[in-house]
Amino acid sequence: MKRLATCVAFGLTIALVAACGKAADEPSSAGSDTAATRAPAETAAAAPESPAEEPVFAAVGLPAAFPTDFPIAPESTVIEATSRPDSDGILSRVTIVSSGEPRDVHDWYSSALAGGGWMLASEVSSGGALALRATQGESYVDLATEPHPDGAAQGWVRTRATIWKTER
Repeated sequence: MKRLATCVAFGLTIALVAACGKAADEPSSAGSDTAATRAPAETAAAAPESPAEEPVFAAVGLPAAFPTDFPIAPESTVIEATSRPDSDGILSRVTIVSSGEPRDVHDWYSSALAGGGWMLASEVSSGGALALRATQGESYVDLATEPHPDGAAQGWVRTRATIWKTER
């Protein structure tokens, strides 16, 4: 039964990756310790002869309740971060942008989580997106890495993670 629940949760993570950028994907800020902002989207299209402009990502700080043991890749920018308590722990979400290849960024997080005592429970790739689930006791991390929709041509990668840490 626990394996089925893990598979269902991981399937939902993949669905989240597939639905990236949709309004229903936005976390609610009601009752949460939130430090979430989005960088403004570029609205003017560049002329075909001009080179593509680099996207600008606005950095945000991590909420006070954000898990201090969650690794953030070097030379990356946190652009969204929320944490809120639930009945048994803290649910946090983070969106991070990095330059590089999605596989390299994904492998960095996989290694960093393993080095921090997390057990890799499952891993999957679909198209250009990669996802993993890591567990530590009852706590879990669902992490998805993909080319950033606003900066893939310039080599930007978006990583989204949902972290649930038990308070037990």
